[in-house]
Amino acid sequence: MKNYFHRLTNRKSAEKEHIEMLYQKGLTTGKNFNCYSWFGIDAGMPWLITIGDDVTISSDVHILTHDASPNKAKIGTKIGLVTIGNNCFIGCGAIVLCGVTIGDNVIVGAGSVVTHDIPSNSVVGGNPARIITTFDEWKSKNEKRRDSQHFFNEMPWQEWFHADDIHRKMMKEILEETGGNGFF
Repeated sequence: MKNYFHRLTNRKSAEKEHIEMLYQKGLTTGKNFNCYSWFGIDAGMPWLITIGDDVTISSDVHILTHDASPNKAKIGTKIGLVTIGNNCFIGCGAIVLCGVTIGDNVIVGAGSVVTHDIPSNSVVGGNPARIITTFDEWKSKNEKRRDSQHFFNEMPWQEWFHADDIHRKMMKEILEETGGNGFF
């Protein structure tokens, strides 16, 4: 256990240094930016990345500003701007390639590979990422789901990650009884 905390402390220190380096090299982010994949942001040319307000980058996401594969044909390395608009969510394990613009109010599904521009008000998924629905249709569908499933509002959502045994057991029992899905 002691070794685990030592590695965790070193990772947090390395992550803090990495974040500082990204900003020093010109990464631009807006207000209310949440990132769980700092090491996935291309450290080579972060000044080519602009991220808007109210954006969440989930875990294991990669945002690339370059593509070295053309170099194998002695063509050179492709580089490109990456722009992510306002009010976007980039799902776990997604990859955003260089030269891509993601509009406002966009959700990129987990595991998606964004190879081309995504228009505003879209929900995309797949490899390559394709439009699945509009943002408004997705929102309406999920509001209906939320209203028909258990809503865990006993505490703010951030506190659920640190829930005690009683709350964890209660959540699991409710989800088992109600079909396995809910919201918090």
